[in-house]
Amino acid sequence: MSDVFVFLGACAATAFGYLARHYGMAKLLWAWGFFMQGWKQAKPGYFTSFLSRFTTGTATGQEKQQHESENWWSGINEKARLLEEGRSEDHVVTEDGARDALVEPNAEDAHGASEGDGLKKLFKRGLELFEDASEDEPETAMDNSGYRNTNLHRRATEINPNWNLSKNYPDEINPSVKASINGTTLPIMAYYGEYSFTHVFVRGDDNLKVRVRPAKGDFNNWRVSPAPRLGVQDIKTSDGAVEFVLTSQQWKTHGYWIVKMEGYRALIILIDEEEDDEFSGDGIFYPSNYNVIKDGSAFATVGIQKALDDASAWGKKNGRHGKVVISYGKYLVGNLNIDSYTHIHFQPGAVFTFSGFRKDYRDDWLKSSANRYITWWLSTVQGSKNIKITGRGGLLDGNGKTSMDRGFDNGIGCAAMVPINTENFEWDGPIIKETGLWAFVPARSKNLTIKNLKVLNRLDMGEVDCIDVCESQNVTINRAIGIGLDDPFSTKTWENDKDVSRNWKGEPQQNKGITFRNCVAWTHCFGFKVGQGVMQDQSDILFEDCSVFNASVGIGVHHRWGKKTAMNIRFNNISIERITSTNMKMRTWFSVFVDAGDANSGGPIKNVTFENIKVLDIGTTKAKIEGTKGSIDGVSFRNVKILGKIAKSYDDLNIDRTLIDPNLVRGIVVLSTGTGRRKRREYAL
Repeated sequence: MSDVFVFLGACAATAFGYLARHYGMAKLLWAWGFFMQGWKQAKPGYFTSFLSRFTTGTATGQEKQQHESENWWSGINEKARLLEEGRSEDHVVTEDGARDALVEPNAEDAHGASEGDGLKKLFKRGLELFEDASEDEPETAMDNSGYRNTNLHRRATEINPNWNLSKNYPDEINPSVKASINGTTLPIMAYYGEYSFTHVFVRGDDNLKVRVRPAKGDFNNWRVSPAPRLGVQDIKTSDGAVEFVLTSQQWKTHGYWIVKMEGYRALIILIDEEEDDEFSGDGIFYPSNYNVIKDGSAFATVGIQKALDDASAWGKKNGRHGKVVISYGKYLVGNLNIDSYTHIHFQPGAVFTFSGFRKDYRDDWLKSSANRYITWWLSTVQGSKNIKITGRGGLLDGNGKTSMDRGFDNGIGCAAMVPINTENFEWDGPIIKETGLWAFVPARSKNLTIKNLKVLNRLDMGEVDCIDVCESQNVTINRAIGIGLDDPFSTKTWENDKDVSRNWKGEPQQNKGITFRNCVAWTHCFGFKVGQGVMQDQSDILFEDCSVFNASVGIGVHHRWGKKTAMNIRFNNISIERITSTNMKMRTWFSVFVDAGDANSGGPIKNVTFENIKVLDIGTTKAKIEGTKGSIDGVSFRNVKILGKIAKSYDDLNIDRTLIDPNLVRGIVVLSTGTGRRKRREYAL
């Protein structure tokens, strides 16, 4: 008998050695813990999928079917992540709100607590070794089903909802809508009647399955934006959820989505790649070291401003950014001035709040059209350079409605971020919520990179533009969402004697070289626009790869103030989904027009191109090309698809012919890309 045991032991040792050499010790440890957990759960088809994953790293067809019906693998991955992180919670909150027990034996478990604890530790250790060994492993492609076809030495994509942010708004949790990504529940923060929002970090390269559904009730119709432009297929599932899948490229390029179910407020889903927010080394300044109160009960302005000043001084001395790290908390903040070589980083859940009382802020200008005082809440020191603001999970709360309700004498609106007379400015920063006026105003600046811009303003307050680029050069806005009653994305130029620019130093400048890319707009005015102010030249303006969720006018140029030229303006690859509002008697997909606002206005518009435009709603009024006191020379339409049909005429474009004065409007052409011998054809209008 002893010989038999020796023989069996030798066989086991030989097999173990072969497997260790072939698959690696880390994989064996992981596999044993995973195998034993599956034994304890007794899931159907578990061992078939286990052997497939162990030997090939590929999910079986049965496993995929099970994933679709139960999201079981996502649950296993979530439990693995919790074990890996050493979390002490005994439960995981699932998409349905139920508390799903971790794979641990209870008192009645036949295997006993000691065995279960040992398995958990073994599984955790296997994961640690497994991930350490996989750092240098090459990534592999995604198969057509959306499941990653890779070996086992690959870290799963992590879905990390911004729970810290939701903790700062506990009274805004909205239970009427539920959402998840890859089975991970998302916190829903109610805003006001029109929409709620959620924010989530993703680390990895997998596809994302997004699900949104009512907590109670049902719906018949729904919309997902920017799905039409990207070709993303959204469906209503048998259990009453809107579901769609985003490829890695799609969510990394277009991370901000709007889901609207009939009868329910819209949900704004903000997906950002997770960023590193831990810093080490010198030149780091924490406001907590400056006696800053971070519960919102008292102003934190003095301490934060001192940290900013110290960081700038250090940065100027060392020729690189001094960093100010804003940790989790709620900070009541007055005006902050940001000088050269300063980097502000907001950690997830770090919130700046605006009191809205005029006595607490500087009067920077009086917006005559809105009859309200405005302050530059955060602004750069004029003449500064090399400023950086990051922290995708932070938030600037402008408290706009409350501020405006306080009236002209007591209330004040905020322009949340004003990069003014600065250069080499970078923004990859926090959510901006409910400002009392234009939210983000680059002014007389150059070389600005603005990405992951998230402006969530109200749709029932006027003058709440999201970003207005004013008199600046070489500006790029990429991967952004703008929601507000007034124009979310626009460009403007002024004179020194105008209310908005009265405190801008230096001479007026042109707008030149401005790009808006991968943006989503929701408004009651223009979605994407040049104007109204054209008091200095505006040229080389590009709107590209953008979507209009809803507007009164989808895209266009409105020359109202000034006599300078707006020229070389291009709208490319734009999807116009809905036109349901009316503004200035317009409810249409585009307009290019000059309507002089005073005797000193009425300049020309030249070379406007609309290319690769998909119009799903033409509105109820005619589009217009109209020169009242100024000329329009050169408007081209290339591959414009109106309600599924390539436009070839004025009528196809839904243009009002009666407004076209041949003495003022010239050079309108329509070009279409076809197939075969005639790849391009020009249609005479």
